Amino acid sequence: KYPELYYYVDDAHGMSVFGKHGNGYVLSQQPYFHERMILTTSLAKAFATGGSVLVFPNKELARKVRTCAGSLVTSGPMQPATLGAAIASAKIHLSDEICVMQDELHENIKYANLLIKKLGLPLVSESNSPVFFIGVSLPKLGYNIIKRMLDDGYYLNHGIFPGVPIKNTGVRFTITRLHTFSQIEDMLERMAYHFPHALEEESFSMQQIYKAFKMPVPEEQQIEKSVQSLINQINLKVEHHNTISDVNKVEWNNLLGERGSFDWDGLKFLEDSFSKNELQENNWDFDYLIIRDNYNKPVLATFLTTALWKDDMLSPASISEQIEAIRATEDPYYLTSKVVFIGSLLTTGNHLYLDRTSSMWKDAMQILFEKLSELQEKSNAGAVLLRDFDSGDDEMDAFLVDNGYYKINMLDNHSIDVTWNSEQKYIEELSAKSRKHLRQDILRNSSKYEITVEKNPTPADIHDWYNLYLNVKERSLELNTFTLPLKVFKNMARHEQWEIMTLKLKPEFDTRNERKPIAVMFTYHTVENSNFMTIGIDYSFQKEFMCYRQALYQVIMQAKKLNLKKINLGFAASFEKQKLGAQVFTPVAYMQTKDHYNMETIGNMSAITNLKSTVA
Repeated sequence: KYPELYYYVDDAHGMSVFGKHGNGYVLSQQPYFHERMILTTSLAKAFATGGSVLVFPNKELARKVRTCAGSLVTSGPMQPATLGAAIASAKIHLSDEICVMQDELHENIKYANLLIKKLGLPLVSESNSPVFFIGVSLPKLGYNIIKRMLDDGYYLNHGIFPGVPIKNTGVRFTITRLHTFSQIEDMLERMAYHFPHALEEESFSMQQIYKAFKMPVPEEQQIEKSVQSLINQINLKVEHHNTISDVNKVEWNNLLGERGSFDWDGLKFLEDSFSKNELQENNWDFDYLIIRDNYNKPVLATFLTTALWKDDMLSPASISEQIEAIRATEDPYYLTSKVVFIGSLLTTGNHLYLDRTSSMWKDAMQILFEKLSELQEKSNAGAVLLRDFDSGDDEMDAFLVDNGYYKINMLDNHSIDVTWNSEQKYIEELSAKSRKHLRQDILRNSSKYEITVEKNPTPADIHDWYNLYLNVKERSLELNTFTLPLKVFKNMARHEQWEIMTLKLKPEFDTRNERKPIAVMFTYHTVENSNFMTIGIDYSFQKEFMCYRQALYQVIMQAKKLNLKKINLGFAASFEKQKLGAQVFTPVAYMQTKDHYNMETIGNMSAITNLKSTVA
């Protein structure tokens, strides 16, 4: 497709080990040097000296790289001692001695492969390479095994994120021709001895390792799976439902009902709204999980959503702007991935009920991990995500990282505890600057508005509200999600717990003479809390009448009228919400990904943008 481009091949592990005169695996397999190929290899591995080699198809390309490449501009020549060793090694390569050395190394590699198979260690890929990778899946298991081997006098290392996906961690070691069969055997036998002990300590199984690497499970591991499954069933009872209709309403609301807009009725609303839609991003799959102890007491409860995400959802707005330009002109699903996650894209708050006083809470979390993995495989999702955790919870942080999740920051979230009993008391509790802001930008405009809690809207009303929502969505890249379908707003309009409030200018201030709202707020009320979820605005009135700030203020006042205890204001617009007395907290999320390509692409775009800004 791009014939003008060069491609490069890294043959660091093949150099010296394979091919005539140790020319490497690539050149041993290719009859000629391709005119568009650049070959790189290290002299610090099997060549046994230092430095590296770059081979170009022509002198002009070599000159350009030597002159312009950033890594070469600031580098220096090889030191004389290293250069002397390289010359000596090159002479060996050009003699028949290299053939003897290669044969000796290949015999050691074959012997190591045979022993690994005999001892039942999970070798991820058998090859003729002297570098071996024993799969362990989770970093905590890798650290355990490496520590045990180090105590026995064997120095191995970790193959870990970001070099590999975090759930595809492995123990990595290298065989040389100088190792004896006895040394190789002793090392591998010690590893085979430590493996089951490490698995037991970390509450993991060989079957889970094979599953993580998509390797066929040996027959003996299938037996282990059945035994482990039986043990889990005895210790904890797992309820898994695909619809909230199958979950006890009273129990669910007692566990999670006041944490956000995801009480029983709120989840029924989501199921009805995000099914049977035309676009794939508007069809979500829901799973409900309740894990109980032997006394039938819930230890863990949550709901999971499988949906298509924009991979730049939490990226800086400048990056999302670039990506949206490509989506608009080339591919609407560019840099998007299916994700299995706790919560949903239309809810905020702590979606995980977890009884940390139970001695079995970590066992319950392990079952949650397994369910997430099952759903990931079933839906072919690229990632799983656990969200809305307290950033200061060190115990949970260590537990999740040990189980193969890496931490990412979420956007600031905001809430107000309704401790005041009147509008005047609310204003008095604000800081002096916030009171000034309130008087100048909100209260002086309040008399210009008609504020209505909408009942029985017409289809035309709902379309007007939707267009106001689209105004905001098209400008909002701080939290970049797919556009909600019109069906969601139609369902809001007839749902008892969704409150839709509109702001209209009084006739003397509305130059359009249309009597249409210039702002609309969508809020979900539970028994005790108000959950402000989304807004629509006519920006042509924003500068003069400050309708966004007025909308936030009226949402707060409405919650007080309804005698609610807490107002959840959600993500983004942190400056505006803090001015109105909102408390700010920054939750964290934990993620596992199968493929890092999309994230690396976004990371590269961010790096280029930052570089341009620095140069400018």
